[in-house]
Amino acid sequence: MQQKTALIKRREVAAAKLRPCKANRIPKLLPIKQKKFPENFSQSLTGADQGHNPQGINAGAEGNGLREQDVTYQVGMYLRELLEEDPRFAVRVSRHTPNEILGTSNATSLRARVQMANSWPADYFLSIHCNANSNPAINGSEAYVYQANTQPYWLGQHILIGITQQAGTRDNGVRLNPSLYVLRKTTMPAVLVELGYLTNQADAQRLKNDQWGFAQGIYYGLLSYFGFRTL
Repeated sequence: MQQKTALIKRREVAAAKLRPCKANRIPKLLPIKQKKFPENFSQSLTGADQGHNPQGINAGAEGNGLREQDVTYQVGMYLRELLEEDPRFAVRVSRHTPNEILGTSNATSLRARVQMANSWPADYFLSIHCNANSNPAINGSEAYVYQANTQPYWLGQHILIGITQQAGTRDNGVRLNPSLYVLRKTTMPAVLVELGYLTNQADAQRLKNDQWGFAQGIYYGLLSYFGFRTL
């Protein structure tokens, strides 16, 4: 009974925080496509990988008092909340607690994330990251995919529009990087999302104070990509 009451409370809190969806206002200048599903489509399993480990091996970037691994963990957990409340999605995350460490080296950490996604198996894989640059003026959100003009490429466009509209970052576009392990080795459409630059003061403020907005942007991007309406 206590667990059921806690679940209801969590759903009420999530619903109260949900902002109006802006992701359907998609600029016509972008060659964005939507994924079409058969009438008997029920659920899409999304694998949300919170990039990097909390400390030590495969730890993330730092800037303006923030650590990448802390931001990605929380954004991933918020995204899980949103997807769990939507019966059209199922979701699994790679890090279940802030202190969970995957792998014993950079290579095995990446391998563990990919193996989890492939074994679930996920229908879509989202690897969540934050960026850094020696030039503090560099800012904005971007997405990386294995190949252009593919489902991951179009999904990345939708996600970026969702993030920039909900969190207010600059849209730096979808970029190609076939060398990234999580894009090369996953067996489903995969997108690596760079939420913003920790080393840019404005982005860092957003990453610190509006992690829910970034998660909501990803969620609205998924809805837009699938052609779904908000519930």
